[in-house]
Amino acid sequence: MADTGARPKEKSSKKPSSLKEDSVSLKNVEAMLKAQLASLTLKKIPISRERDQLLQERAQLQKIVERRDSVETCRLRREIEELKQQLADFDLSDDTRSPPVSDFGLKGSCLDS
Repeated sequence: MADTGARPKEKSSKKPSSLKEDSVSLKNVEAMLKAQLASLTLKKIPISRERDQLLQERAQLQKIVERRDSVETCRLRREIEELKQQLADFDLSDDTRSPPVSDFGLKGSCLDS
């Protein structure tokens, strides 16, 4: 017999039906991975739009902080005025050790309400 240089055919260790199942399984895995990749891909938002959204959110948060600070300041001023009034209501004329109660410069719009 002459050597033709052809390689002998390799024997397949799997049955044709098993190969079809593997092919279907690989296609399912590929489809699943493509779906996951699509869900992980970032959506491109124009930078200017994202920047505008961030600026709006910052402005809203800043307003909330300013309102809370204002409310807290007014509450503290009212408490101080109430304490000063309580001190004034006490008869301090007998106690010469008490220093006079001062304004502390706390007059403002919160006290008028």
